[in-house]
Amino acid sequence: MSAGRRTRWIGITASLLLLAAEVSAQGMPRPVRDRDGPRPQRMMPDSRPSQFAAEEASGQRQRMTPEERRQLRRDVHDAGRDLYPERERLREQRRAARRGE
Repeated sequence: MSAGRRTRWIGITASLLLLAAEVSAQGMPRPVRDRDGPRPQRMMPDSRPSQFAAEEASGQRQRMTPEERRQLRRDVHDAGRDLYPERERLREQRRAARRGE
């Protein structure tokens, strides 16, 4: 086989391998199997009237107090931890690896 043909053959083979890898990467995502049990369901919007309905109707919504903002941040952080437990586990593994554990 000449050098030109060999180069062309390697190029075509590499292209086909890259194409196959791209197609498989774009395929259906595999279901994640949790060892901790079923994943939490998405939170649905509350069908009850908003606790701020009167303020929203009048257009005079008050600003949140610093304590309300802190509580909201905690709630969002906790909800994120519930929805994405693998991120927290990975973060803990990286911290342990940095410490040399």
